[in-house]
Parts: sequence; structure tokens; C-alpha cells
Amino acid sequence: MRALYVRAAILVANTILAFIALNLAAAAWFALTDRPEPAGALRYGWERARLAYPGMADAEIATLLAEAVTAQRTGGISYEYEQVTGFRESPIGGRYVNIVPAGFRVSAGQGPWPPETDAVFLFGGSTTFGTGLPDDQTIASHLHRIASDYCGRPVHVYNFGRGSYWSLQERLLFEVLLNQGVVPHVAVFLDGLNDLYFWNGEIKYAPDLKNLMAKKTPRQLVGALADLPLVRAVRTQAADDTAVGVVVERWERNRRLVDAAASAFGSRTLHVWQPIPTYGYDMSDHLFKDGFVGAFAEHRRAGLAYESIAPGPPNTLWLGEMQRGRHENLYVDPIHYSAAFSRDVAAAIHRALQDTGALRC
Repeated sequence: MRALYVRAAILVANTILAFIALNLAAAAWFALTDRPEPAGALRYGWERARLAYPGMADAEIATLLAEAVTAQRTGGISYEYEQVTGFRESPIGGRYVNIVPAGFRVSAGQGPWPPETDAVFLFGGSTTFGTGLPDDQTIASHLHRIASDYCGRPVHVYNFGRGSYWSLQERLLFEVLLNQGVVPHVAVFLDGLNDLYFWNGEIKYAPDLKNLMAKKTPRQLVGALADLPLVRAVRTQAADDTAVGVVVERWERNRRLVDAAASAFGSRTLHVWQPIPTYGYDMSDHLFKDGFVGAFAEHRRAGLAYESIAPGPPNTLWLGEMQRGRHENLYVDPIHYSAAFSRDVAAAIHRALQDTGALRC
């Protein structure tokens, strides 16, 4: 028994030491390969950051990215719990990024809250939110200026874009606002990228909430294990070939539910399949194409799905092709639009609102 105990103790000790050694090796690797620069365009160096933000001084770029990109350090965007939708960006007041307690990001010519008549609400993920852009250069801000010029009076646009949101959360947020008596004249939903990123139908942070409610493992321990270098090194996410069809069908159901709720409350809707970098775009023109590794590789699925998406109903706008043939950089990081491209997307949305008669002047 003594000899058996000694052999077992040596085996356990060696296993623990090997696990520690592997984690130290993985930590050393990430220390060498992880870039210490701030998030966003600066992760790729000042040369590319300056190209992504023409006309901005270095100090302005640094301040913008400290505010406009989700970061682990203080000063960046953080998240908080929200009933029904699960989470949202916390309110913040900065030079370039301002999020109000009502849950939307401030836009150019921001209207009052609650909104007056003829308000336009934008729902979507971080591309709609305008990650990497100042308040006055988001899609919502450009749409405000374009629509106001067209109508000859202010058209107030409210930016309800939120990081990592997909069609399910957008629908839930829309229904929450309707239930509060806040009814926009037009609700615009920009989808495509995140629906296919979260192909399994789970919202971000749902696993954390599951662990918390199950009370099986202390949350601190779960977080500590998930952050181990060895776990990070082997963590992957893969989708079945049938996932694309399931995602599109799920999006269609969310669209129908949104339209039914909007009709009941007298709102108009427009559903936009947004442009994405992995479809219809010459990646040789992308300043940040080398960012498509690790987590960004998941966005390649969206490009494959876009090949098979069929035209939708009249209130659906397909923008998947709007990058084709354009030989210029359109992004401020691997997936988020530049100010100029955000203006182009806003102009396309405005034309669709005109064509469908949804924009009332």
C-alpha cells in the first residue's frame, strides 16, 4: 500500500507540475504574441490607424479609441445587466462616446427623450453602435443629417445599436420600448454579421448566467478557469454545415415577430442585411485583413451564408453587394465600418426609406 501510495502521489504531483508548466508556457507565448497597444486600429500600429482616421490628430485618435472600443482598462466601454435583453453598454460620458441611461448612444442632432413624433430608431450590433467611431460619425448620425436635409427639418434618429446584439435581442429591445409606450415612426434593424457569429442561438454572457443560476460552480472559479492560458490556447468554436440555414430561418422568424409588433403599434420597419468584410469585398484593400485570425475567423461563416441568402420581402434591404468593385479601405478594424462607409450605409438606408414611403417629411 505504501508503494502504491507513493506511485500515485508521484503521478498526481507530476500531473499538477505538467499542468502548471503548460500554462506557464502558454502564458509566455501569449506574452510574446499579444500586442500591448490599445484596442482598435492602434493594435495594428499608428501607420494604419492614421489611414483609418484621416483628418484626426494622433492624440484625438488615442482618445477616441480609449472611449469607443470595449476595453479591460478603465475608461473604455463596459457592460451591465439589463432585464429581458440580458446586457447593454453602461452609460458613459466622454469626448467622443456618450451613452445615456435610456440605453441609446447619442447621435448628431440628438432629439429629446422620450422622443417626439416621427422618430427613427436604429437597432443592431456594434457596427450599428459605431464601435471605433465618434458619436457624430455613426450610421445614425449620418442618417439624421441626410434625412434632415431631405425633409428640410430635423429628423431625430436614436441609436440603439449594442455590441454583440443579434436579431433576437434587437426584437426584445424593440418590444420592451413598445411596452414602455415609446413608439418610433420607423424602426430599422441592421443584421447579418452577429446572427451568423452567434449561430448556436445563444446570446453573449448566457453561459455566465447559466453557471450563476445553477450554483454548481462559483463564478470566480469559472472565470479563473476560462482565463487560464492553456484553456485560451485550445478554445475553439465550430459550426455545423446546417447552421447557416438554421440562422436564416431564425432571423426570418424574428423579422416576422418584429413586423407584427410594429404593425400593432403603428410603426414602420426596415430590415437591412448589412455589408460585411467577408463577402463582396476585395480583402487586399482592407487595412486590417490580418485581424481575421482567432475570434475573427468566426466571421468567415457570414461570408459563406451571404452566398445563399435570397431576396426578402419589400421591407428588407440587401446591402451585401455595396462593397463590390470598391478598391478602398472601408473599416477602422477587422469588422467595424469607417466614418465614410457608415455614411454610405446611411445613404442606402435613407433611399430605401424613401422608396418604401416609410420616411415621412
